[in-house]
Amino acid sequence: MAEVHIIGQIREAKDFPKQHLFCKWHLHTGNNWKVIEGKCEGQTQVAWSQFDQACRWSFPIDIHLATAGLQGWPKIYIEVYHLDWLGRAHLFGYGLIIVPSSPGNHNLDCYTWRPFGSLKERFTQFFLGKISIVTTNIG
Repeated sequence: MAEVHIIGQIREAKDFPKQHLFCKWHLHTGNNWKVIEGKCEGQTQVAWSQFDQACRWSFPIDIHLATAGLQGWPKIYIEVYHLDWLGRAHLFGYGLIIVPSSPGNHNLDCYTWRPFGSLKERFTQFFLGKISIVTTNIG
């Protein structure tokens, strides 16, 4: 039985139209995979910066997996939310990172997106965002 260790962090979000962002993430694997240790999902704190358009989280990820086969290689789903002044969470974008199969330190960018929608939906979503980037560090 092969084992995989994912040790890294969800580092930052940049180029989002608003500050006060947080990130929810979830590890997805195939049926042959078993989590030995660590959390398969989590949520960062709300972050913002006074000086630039980047929200820095440095949220740790530490997962130990075992597998009987390579089908269903691990992927990390990411959702980025904006917390407005009333405490409501608005989805700004979501994306996917495939965990690298080679050992070593990897700096990965997760390009987030949202469906474009109809004219009415675009008008409704006018204040909620655009395509942006979440940077992760796995190594």
